[in-house]
Amino acid sequence: MYLRACKYQQSCAMAHANDLHDALVDPATGALKSGKRILFLYADGGPDWSTKSAKTLYYMGKLWEKVGLDCLSIGSGGAGLSAYNTIERDWAGLSKRLTGVCLSDTLRGAAKPPCATPGLTGAERTDAEHRVFDGAMRKVCRYWDGKTVNGGINHVKVVPCAAVPFPFNDLEAFNLYTKIPPTYSGKKVETKLKQLGVPDADVAAVAEKVLEIRCAMRYFTRHVDRRCTFLQLTKCADMNCTRCQKT
Repeated sequence: MYLRACKYQQSCAMAHANDLHDALVDPATGALKSGKRILFLYADGGPDWSTKSAKTLYYMGKLWEKVGLDCLSIGSGGAGLSAYNTIERDWAGLSKRLTGVCLSDTLRGAAKPPCATPGLTGAERTDAEHRVFDGAMRKVCRYWDGKTVNGGINHVKVVPCAAVPFPFNDLEAFNLYTKIPPTYSGKKVETKLKQLGVPDADVAAVAEKVLEIRCAMRYFTRHVDRRCTFLQLTKCADMNCTRCQKT
């Protein structure tokens, strides 16, 4: 279980890939904790897990490639079957543990929440909100971490509001990539980026990143089997496929 305040840490495909990387990889060695190279995921079918989404394909592909998995599969239940959704059932048990729990919207000793406190600068208000959200999430941890949920032990981690996403942190570049026609290259990419508001000083670096994303998406597209509620990335045995052979 990864807790984040969505005002400062967006819940999206990139965040899920970072959470999975943290869960799967030993930070000391960089190797898979389990040693197993096949991963099956059951998702709740929300937009941030949509198997139809290019963003999901990109970040799950990045995870699949970086971790060195042979196969990564994501599936979700069909529409209208939430009563049988195991994720919803887990959430029900967790929600019950928070019945009657109050999470403070103020700092200790403060009469008002940061958003209603006069005299704060923008930076001071942001820092105060970070502390409020982080404190609330730590309190939730006391009710959830180490508790049994549907026969399993629940482990909780807080993603601090000020944390820098790791290892994937290129969401802005990916969003720009989706707005550039695939036929554009070279100067046409840079011109389009300027039209999208990228500062002149950053255009060359962003253009390079966009082209890198395009190359990665071509690789992932050649190795994906995608259906209505299913996505599977599988490493190929082609000796000429250098990216598969490398991992």
